[in-house]
Amino acid sequence: MNHLLPDPSTQRGGLAEPQAARKARSRFVVPLAVAFSLVTGLLVGLARPIDSAHPVATPPVDAETAVAQRFYGAVNAAIAGGDATRLDDVVAEDFADHTPSSEAVGNRADLKRAVRDLAASDPSLHLTTIDVIAQGDRVVARLQVDGDAGQMLFGIPIEGAHPWSDVEILRVAHGKIAERWVGSDATAPPQKLVESTIEVDPPAWKLISLVRLTMSAGGDDYRSQATGQSALLVERGLLVATIDPQPPTVSTSVVRASATGQPPMTETVKPGRRVTIGAGDLLVFGEGARYALANDGTAETSALLLTAAAPFDPGGAPMVTPTPLSHVSISELAPGMSSLLPLGSADLAIGRVTLAPAAAMASHTVTGPELVVLESGTLHLSADGNTPWFRSGVDGSGHVLSDGALAAGDSVLVPAGTTVDYRNGGQTPAIFLLVRLTPGLATPVAAASS
Repeated sequence: MNHLLPDPSTQRGGLAEPQAARKARSRFVVPLAVAFSLVTGLLVGLARPIDSAHPVATPPVDAETAVAQRFYGAVNAAIAGGDATRLDDVVAEDFADHTPSSEAVGNRADLKRAVRDLAASDPSLHLTTIDVIAQGDRVVARLQVDGDAGQMLFGIPIEGAHPWSDVEILRVAHGKIAERWVGSDATAPPQKLVESTIEVDPPAWKLISLVRLTMSAGGDDYRSQATGQSALLVERGLLVATIDPQPPTVSTSVVRASATGQPPMTETVKPGRRVTIGAGDLLVFGEGARYALANDGTAETSALLLTAAAPFDPGGAPMVTPTPLSHVSISELAPGMSSLLPLGSADLAIGRVTLAPAAAMASHTVTGPELVVLESGTLHLSADGNTPWFRSGVDGSGHVLSDGALAAGDSVLVPAGTTVDYRNGGQTPAIFLLVRLTPGLATPVAAASS
């Protein structure tokens, strides 16, 4: 994002406007620029210094600033209580979010997910409006962000986090926030994608792999068989999964995501049943489970498939691989790295971390294997104890790595007993997937049979 302040005469919702529309709105350009210049003056210190312990909020003076105040009040309440659905009352259904950590324009569901992530990682975070200035349908807000020093993911502190911008612009339409532009200093909060449990059968030594399945709208007949304990996490969209009744003794379950901050629910899926899973839902297979996936929706769907399989098959039976299909793409994120897993019930946690430049995931000792897949940026790893195994995203080559850098596409598997930290080693945000398998430490989820 090259400009924090979009030109309202040429841009609306990220799309170019017709000439007639630009002329109709041109009378707002000069006053809007004046208002924005005033805010710039405030930012460089021309305004009266603010006592950070006792911020003074500017009272609403018109409908647009009142909507902005309601928006930040709803964000604070959602972070404190974990229920992001309260944002529906003040954020438009077709909301567009422009954030520096993503080239894609976000929507209302993305904003609600980010607020839920903040509620999970730092429920004490609070936004106070220092200045709110409106011109036409645009509102500029200067914010004080408190409580962001305590961000954590799976109990691991995030150092140097910037979860919310100090300055942002809102567009108001029909009494709701229709669009938002945020400053370049903000990065997405750590995102807890799922926490659940899986059963690890002997042998304890497993090959851990992570792939991304992307299925186009209307795609169907993707059939496969779990070659080990497997978990399928839907990242976006909807999938319909059909569980083959053969073999009848293999268990399958669904962990349902919660949008209200309540614990997720686990459902046992009977053989032969069709089940619909959406973003945040986890489908857990026992070894040998046969299943088919279909995308009955109108949008592309993506899912992460984690598999922990024995490095060899003592019975000599061939491994079952899915048939290639034109409407399904398979991307290997971490292809087959060996590790010792905790036998019996193991806690599975999958998250996504965004580190601002110089920010870090603090040093921690892993009690079970920890897998990192770098999606973008540069990440520096430092490890002490057992040596992690590095896999190149360029050519698939591997080697041990106790201190060094990862580039986008690289992955690393950290064995149990290792003390490790990850730090952003570049000038842009570093975004990575974090997968942890630990021996029974997560909070159990509520269960319901179906």
